[in-house]
Amino acid sequence: MRKLLQRTEFLLVLLIVVIGIVFTLLNPKFATTGNLLDLIKSYSFFGILSVGVLVVLLSGGIDISFTAIAQVGEYISVSWILAYGGNLGSAFLVACCTGTLLGLFNGLLIHFIRIPPIITTIGTLNLYYGVLYVLSAGQIIYQVPEFYRTLSGATLPGSFPVLGAFGLVWSF
Repeated sequence: MRKLLQRTEFLLVLLIVVIGIVFTLLNPKFATTGNLLDLIKSYSFFGILSVGVLVVLLSGGIDISFTAIAQVGEYISVSWILAYGGNLGSAFLVACCTGTLLGLFNGLLIHFIRIPPIITTIGTLNLYYGVLYVLSAGQIIYQVPEFYRTLSGATLPGSFPVLGAFGLVWSF
C-alpha cells in the first residue's frame, strides 16, 4: 500500500476523485450519467489524438504538429466532401491521406535533413496552421454534410455516444 501511495499516477487519480467530489457537492448535476456521457462525447476526439501521440512518444520521438495536422485534415476532408460529394468513408480516407502526407513531410525533414524532431514539428505546426489560414481565408465551415451531424449525435444502446465508443476502441 505504501508503494501505491507514492506513485504519481495514484495521486493523480486521487486528486481527480477529490475534485469530482467537490464539484458534485457544489453542483449536484455534475456527477450525473448525462453529464458523464456528454464529457465522453466531447473529449473522445482528444483521446483519439492522444493515442496517436502516445505511439510517437513510445517510439522515442516527439510531435508538436499533430493538432495542426488534424485540423488541416478535417478542413480538407470537409471541403472535399462539400465540393465533390461523398460519404463518411471517403471523408475518413481524405483526412487520413492528408494526415499521412503531412506526417511524411515531417519525417522526411527529420530523416534526410536531420532537423531535430521537436524543431521540425514546431516549425511545421506553424507552417500547417499558416497554410490552413491562407486556404480557408480565415473562414470557418458551418455547413457540413448531414452525415457529420448524424455521427456526432449518434448513440449506442444505453445512450452511450458512438464517438466515445470510437475513442475507447481506438485506445485498445
